[in-house]
Amino acid sequence: WAARNAVLATDTVVLIEVDDAVLILDDGSRRRARKQTSRLLTVKAGILLDHPVQVVAISAAAFPGLALAVRAGTDGLGANPIEEITHVTGEWTLRLLLVSLAVTPARRWLGWRWAAPLRRTFGLAAFTYACLHFATYVGLDQFFDFDAIVEDVLDRRYITA
Repeated sequence: WAARNAVLATDTVVLIEVDDAVLILDDGSRRRARKQTSRLLTVKAGILLDHPVQVVAISAAAFPGLALAVRAGTDGLGANPIEEITHVTGEWTLRLLLVSLAVTPARRWLGWRWAAPLRRTFGLAAFTYACLHFATYVGLDQFFDFDAIVEDVLDRRYITA
């Protein structure tokens, strides 16, 4: 069976088999687990997809970027597409950052222990949109003209606030 030989990595532990759990620690040493594991965790690009809420969170975070890509492909970004891309990625950066920061209070006040992994998911999504926002501004809007970027930042001080 294919999953029997698959090596799936999490941050600290790697699970190899479903029936006979073998743990591979960070230092590379192997240790057999005392009890058998009943399920296999699915890991894609370092993101634990063990819980359906995680899949929904990743899909929800990716949807605005996909919608923006569809709009870009169908000429639906309006008269100034670079400005639209910059604004959309910037707005979603702030939204996802706020959602990420709201996870801990929600866990404490509402008792939502299941929401703990979502903080990292939304934080990484916010970072992704921030990188897209920055790359759009520097590459598409300013064409890597760093003198113009410095002048623009000095003219609009709220950018660095």
